[in-house]
Amino acid sequence: MSFAQTILGILSNLENTFHPNELAYLAVTSKVEGPIRDRIAYGLHNQVGEGLLVHREWKDKHDRWTDISITDEQIRPQCLIELKAHSGPTFESGYSGKMRKDLHKLYMAGEEDTELYLIFLFNHIYHPGNIDVRYRYAIKYFALQNYASKKCGFVPDASIETQTHWEKHLTNNSLMTDKSQMGIRINGGQYYNMPVAVHVYLYGPIFRKELTRMFP
Repeated sequence: MSFAQTILGILSNLENTFHPNELAYLAVTSKVEGPIRDRIAYGLHNQVGEGLLVHREWKDKHDRWTDISITDEQIRPQCLIELKAHSGPTFESGYSGKMRKDLHKLYMAGEEDTELYLIFLFNHIYHPGNIDVRYRYAIKYFALQNYASKKCGFVPDASIETQTHWEKHLTNNSLMTDKSQMGIRINGGQYYNMPVAVHVYLYGPIFRKELTRMFP
């Protein structure tokens, strides 16, 4: 079976699973992949049906943790999902390497028929200029968020910018764009009157045989 449409449906409805302004607070003040991972995992738990188990942080046969796993009752992985968050639509080559590292983790953890997915999150503060320094210690990645805000703050929707950076990450890893789903913008509400959105990209499903050229 394919879990792609179920995952996409959950991602498309994420905005409705948070209280007003809750996602803005979570996305700005620390890494956002944890709260979003939890919403995805719970959504899968409610939808995958009997005979399948949904795990939040699952330890594979190599003693490495995967963000979300769907296994059968014999604990064989049917679906593995890794999430990676990036503060603001700024391109950093280091995140291409982090994507490759996550793909290698999925490659090692999966079996031949396991569906593998990578979810990339770009969270952005829509603020035209410098963010007030009073929030410096409340916003974990203040410098990066501030840089991204100054760079793209006047843009009413940073979807084009995040799409461009996402495609660069794909290109840097020689990944096929036909496995990539278009970005979903999740409006997070506001953090002290600053609008916040999370732009979500899904890569998959892919299988181990498709990654052998990367990890022979």
